Amino acid sequence: MTTFENVTVSDVLDVLRRHDPVALHSIGAPLDEYTVEAEAIHARLNDDCELETLLITVYSVFVYYFDPTLAGHVNNYRDITQDIMLLKGKPKPKPPQLKLVVSNEGK
Repeated sequence: MTTFENVTVSDVLDVLRRHDPVALHSIGAPLDEYTVEAEAIHARLNDDCELETLLITVYSVFVYYFDPTLAGHVNNYRDITQDIMLLKGKPKPKPPQLKLVVSNEGK
C-alpha cells in the first residue's frame, strides 16, 4: 500500500506553487505565499484518502483562507489534487553523504 508517510509540507507547497490556484504568483507574490495552505493540506493527508475526498479538503482550505469567490470552483482544484495524490508512495529521502576532507596544511 502506498502512503503519504514521506510527503513533506514542502512537497505540497511545490504543487501549489506550480498550479498557483488563486494566481498570486502571477501578480508577484513571494514563493512562500501558499505555505499556510500547504501546511493545512499536509496536516489532513491520510493514507486512506481518496481523490474526491482530498479534492474537497484542498478546496475547503482555499475557501477558508481566501473566500469562495477568490477560490473559484471546486473543479479548479482537480489537477492540484491529482498531483498531490501522485506524491503518495514517495520514497524516503536518503541521508546526505558526508565527505571527509583531509588537509595536510601545516605539516
